[in-house]
Amino acid sequence: MNKKKNRKKQGFTLIEVIAVLVIIAILAAAAVPKFLSLIEDARQKAREGALASGQSACSLVYGKYCLVNEEAPSAADVAADATAAPPAGDFTWAFDGTTAGQVTITVTDQGGDTATSVWILP
Repeated sequence: MNKKKNRKKQGFTLIEVIAVLVIIAILAAAAVPKFLSLIEDARQKAREGALASGQSACSLVYGKYCLVNEEAPSAADVAADATAAPPAGDFTWAFDGTTAGQVTITVTDQGGDTATSVWILP
């Protein structure tokens, strides 16, 4: 009997362990949806950045064409030259110059999501 009184408590009780697990579950339930929305926001911003890169490519093609040919190119010329040398990156670019005075830029990421913008000739 004397040995039982001298024995020190060691470890945690079941109630304490369950309380900690409940707290962790509540924190995880609040954090996971926020984390998932941050991932989608990052993907959207990457697509927007790729569109800006495509618009820069159109501006460069336009400027080079003007310097070499001493005249302004058509939208079809800009789209064709931009398609021939698209910006580098993890995206697929499509340049469409069928509408007079503008080039439609479509960016597709590796997941298949797309974004579109219009570059208007100066």
